[in-house]
Formats: sequence, structure tokens, C-alpha cells
Amino acid sequence: MKPKNRPRVTQKTLAFALSFLIAGGGILSAQTPASAQKPTPAKALQQPPSVPNQILVMVHPGADKDEVSDAVKDMNGKLIKTISNGRLVCQLIEVPAGKLDECMDKISKDKTHFDDAQRNVIIQKMAFPPTPDDPGYSQQYHLANMNVPAAWTLNGSGTGVTVGVIDSGVIGTEVDLTPRVGTGINLVTGGAGNTDQTPGVNPFQHGTFVSTCSMASTNNSLLGASPAFLANIIPVNVFDVNNTTSDALVLEALFYLEGQNVKLINLSVNAPVPYTFSSKKFHKVLYGAFQEYYHMGGLLFNAAGNDGQFDNNGRSPGLIVVSAIDSNSQLASFSTRGRSLWFAAPGVNIVSGAGDNTLQTASGTSFASPLAMSVAAQLWGLHPSWTNAHVLHAMEGSATSPHGSEYLYGLGQVNAGAALAQP
Repeated sequence: MKPKNRPRVTQKTLAFALSFLIAGGGILSAQTPASAQKPTPAKALQQPPSVPNQILVMVHPGADKDEVSDAVKDMNGKLIKTISNGRLVCQLIEVPAGKLDECMDKISKDKTHFDDAQRNVIIQKMAFPPTPDDPGYSQQYHLANMNVPAAWTLNGSGTGVTVGVIDSGVIGTEVDLTPRVGTGINLVTGGAGNTDQTPGVNPFQHGTFVSTCSMASTNNSLLGASPAFLANIIPVNVFDVNNTTSDALVLEALFYLEGQNVKLINLSVNAPVPYTFSSKKFHKVLYGAFQEYYHMGGLLFNAAGNDGQFDNNGRSPGLIVVSAIDSNSQLASFSTRGRSLWFAAPGVNIVSGAGDNTLQTASGTSFASPLAMSVAAQLWGLHPSWTNAHVLHAMEGSATSPHGSEYLYGLGQVNAGAALAQP
């Protein structure tokens, strides 16, 4: 199926695109080529900012509930909430001021009751990477770049697939998404997730743009086209009015979506190097939950980040990390790179529908991730009996390798048409 001609972008083009970082951080300039960058020695790393006096723990399977409760009380701790998917049981614990390190040490030594413990890391939106020097750019080059028209001819549409979008919410009334947006949930307020809660004056509705660039209705003479144009969406809002979220909220979102039987998730949220979600050191509990999600049959796509630095954390199937490339298939200057990458996808000057039903242009790995994810949605729509490993293998086998390091592009640039042609 080929999309009809699209209207030109007549609304103001966004000067920046959205991604996330640890609170209190800033944009890091990447003047040194990626191949020359060296990871910071582990001993020099400081702890990332976190919610004061809070510890996120993974309870040991089969541990006696009363004994776990007593262990928390012995530290003068207070259970804030239990977060579980029926298999993994995690607890968010508040400990006395000034006792966090001491309590973390006690928990780490108590292997009878606890498997892992971490600080409740805070994540906050960061300044956008600069928009490339194309102010009049109004074409969706990324569709041709990803070989999407060829995938459409192979019936790649995402039909029958439900995607979880962990973000700032998704506006359900956006004309290119309705009526495929479920109610979802806002984990901060307890309300619905099908409104984009991005605060501010004339805010850029990030979760909505993430969804339209990957799952907008196509061939309907409205706004833009997308790869997985028939996929359904369950939105989960994890951001508060201060534009911050935390590991505990991301974990809760993951478990919520698992409870909805969602096996494909986009997480266009990340922290800057060296605190990215690929770091088991700083996200022990959350990292373990990501791996368990994969082992239970799911795929979670994650934006690499926009700080232009080298991520020395390794690649894992629990987190399909995606870097951003431009229209020439070159790595975007702002894109985080490194060992964690799985794929590269367009993320510069992406044109798509906004929450006010106009076309806007934005840049960031936040949009490369859902575009890569949409190829997985096309594959699962065409082959609903495939396992997540089969879907991932098809994307690996079809990826186009740009000239350069695997640390820039992962296993290569996603190629929708070639992926859907895989047996």
C-alpha cells in the first residue's frame, strides 16, 4: 500500500526534539569522534541523582513475606509500594535519612530475602538536540530510508499488534491515531493515559509524536504516513508535572503492560551516559525486569539518548537500543552511541502528526526508537505466531550496515522491506 501525497508542513517546525536524562545533568558536547572516545573508568563514576531515602529492591523468589517485612522493619524502613507482574516482586522502600548506603549494604548481603537493590533513580527531560539546518524540510524521507513502501507491498501494517508506549501519554483524539488508542493509565495521577500530559506553554506532545511517526493511519489524506499504521496503542504516562519520572514508575509501567498481554513496547526515555538503562550497575532491579520481559516473549525498544557520548554498557536482548541517523544514513551528531546499540533508524527532521492535528518536524533518538519498533510490529502483524527471538532475528538479518563502526549503528540500519521478506 502506498500513501497518498501529504500536505506540506505549514505549522512551525520544532526547534528541538525530546529525550531524557538524569535530573540535574546537562547536554554533553561530543567533539571527539566516537571511535576515539574512551569510557569513564568505573571507579570515577558517581551515583546518579535519585529520590531521597528510597531503595528499589527485587525480592528473592519464594522468600517468606513476613520475614521480608521484618527485614525492612529492622532497617527502620517503610514499604511504599509493591510492584509485581506475578513473577517478579519488587518493593519500593523508604529508609531513614542518612541511612541509604547502610541499608543498601544490608540488603545486598541478605540473599535469603533480596536478589538486587538500587537507588530509585530520577530521570528528567533534557534540552533538545539542535534541529539540523533544514528549516523548510517537509518530506517524510525516513519512510524511503527504511524501505517502508516495499514492506507495505508485503502487507506490513502492524495489524493485530498492540504496542505499549511508556512516555508522556498519547492523545487519543489525534486524527491519525483514533480510534486505535486505548485508555491506558497515568501512573502519576491514577487517571487515563490517553491524554498527553506534557506540561508547559504550547508543549510538544512527545508521546503523541512518538506514536504518530511509527503508527499513524496511512493512505487517508491526513497528515503523515507510518510503517505500522494499523497497530493498536496502550499509552502509559510516567511523567509528573516537573517533567521527571523514575525507575520505579518505568518498572510499574512495564508490569502494567505485561498485565495487558502487551509483547511490544517503546520506551523513548533514557538517562545520559554512564547512567543509561543498559547499565546493570545503576539499574539492577529495572535491568533484571527488562531481561525477564524478553524471556517471557516481549521486545522493548529504547531510545539511545541525545547526549552524543559513548555508552560502554553492553548489548542485551532485554533492551533493543536504537541510535539516530539522518537522511544520508549518517549518525546524528546528538545521538548516543556505544556497545549497547542494536540498530540505527532515522531520527533527524522526522515529520509527523502532532497532538493538535498538524504536522511538525522534530529530531532525536526518541523517534528513531519507535520507527525501529514499528518494523517489529509489521513483522508480528504478518507472522503472529513468531517468537520475539524470530522477530529480532529477522531484523538483524535484514539490517543494512552503513559504513562505520558497530558502535555507531549497532547491527545496522533497519530495513522494513528486507525484514518482511525474511522467511
